[in-house]
Amino acid sequence: MTIRAILMGSYNSEGAKGIIGGSDRMAAIQAVAEAAGGSVNFASFMRGPMDIIVDFNVPDANTLMGVAAAAHASGTFTNLMVHECIDNGPVVAAAPKPEHFDEFVQLLKARHESDPAMTDTKIMTTEEEVVGIVVRDTKIFSENVQSGVEYLNTVRHMLQEYDPVNRHTLPLTGDLVE
Repeated sequence: MTIRAILMGSYNSEGAKGIIGGSDRMAAIQAVAEAAGGSVNFASFMRGPMDIIVDFNVPDANTLMGVAAAAHASGTFTNLMVHECIDNGPVVAAAPKPEHFDEFVQLLKARHESDPAMTDTKIMTTEEEVVGIVVRDTKIFSENVQSGVEYLNTVRHMLQEYDPVNRHTLPLTGDLVE
């Protein structure tokens, strides 16, 4: 399973010296991606608080974590963010039909309890929506993604079609801060 990610970074003075000194940063980015078994979709320097953005693919979650760790360890960035891109269409493009709401919540709880990749889960509900918050074990996450889509397919009959006007479901991603 290929993982697509976005890296954005601000160069420190050493990283900036590399650009000024004529270092071919784009070739270096391409070399790192290829060495990791991946590829670069797009890379560009930017104006603003971030100096560079890279859209790239890697073979799996472990490789993504390795690329992020290597970039952090390089010492060339004062600020570095690496975000995994997810295809949230099949996941967030639905909400439970009212007649299946309680059944859907119970099935979702059972799914969370039985999935070894979900190390901590919380389910919030309003009158119309269900929000699942999941902390996943990164070691088995990439292996587990397909089973999540397969699970969703088993309960699809309980779900409403996504309504882009009323936006009853919104994709949320972020970092857990304790």
